[in-house]
Amino acid sequence: FFALALSVHVGNPKLGRWLTLAAAVVSVTRVMAGIHWPLDILGGLVLAIIAVSLTKFAFNLSQSELGPRSSI
Repeated sequence: FFALALSVHVGNPKLGRWLTLAAAVVSVTRVMAGIHWPLDILGGLVLAIIAVSLTKFAFNLSQSELGPRSSI
């Protein structure tokens, strides 16, 4: 859920903030229910940040190499 929220945040920061808040609430409830350990949640958040950052970097890199007139 964090990966989805952070991905949306790249394109729509206002909606992304709400989804990140929802992801945090879901994460806390999953820890409270005993489904996950807190470190599981932290690991998911870190992986989401890395995945979204690498994806954004790769997209920006491809856009700069293709130039402004490219239509993919």
